[in-house]
Amino acid sequence: MAQVVIVTGGAGGIGSAICRSLAGEGMKIVVSDFAEAARKSLADEIVKDGGAAIFQKVDVGDKASAGQMVKKTLERYSQIDFLINGAGVISRASVQEMTEEDWDRVLRINLRGTFLCSQAVARPKYPELDMEKNGVRIMLLKPEDTDRLGKEYPQLREEFLLRR
Repeated sequence: MAQVVIVTGGAGGIGSAICRSLAGEGMKIVVSDFAEAARKSLADEIVKDGGAAIFQKVDVGDKASAGQMVKKTLERYSQIDFLINGAGVISRASVQEMTEEDWDRVLRINLRGTFLCSQAVARPKYPELDMEKNGVRIMLLKPEDTDRLGKEYPQLREEFLLRR
């Protein structure tokens, strides 16, 4: 059975590259993003190329929206094997020029969004999860690492793609 991966920020540059790459490995992709037009076109592209993908609009900083993303994924695929928290923003303003609203937006998407999406995925899959007895593996990759992953670290690539 093909593994299912949710990619938040899936319509963005790095997120879309991750979606395409994992679809090419035979995974079912849930392209989750706030940018609806870009997200839909990416999911359509993956399906056209023979992959499996759906799109799901999500506001990662909103608990109900993160929960809805998980609910729709489970309704469609009945499983979630991976969550890639790729949604993120930056402010190009200096510290002196950044407004509190800009700072709050960065924290809401980058930090709160990662927490809420991770929590939403963990709850239905592991309702009895005891964090003291169970571990969680997190992989953080820079864009240039994704190309080298299979060449320099085949054991990590294999584990990332095949381990449940």
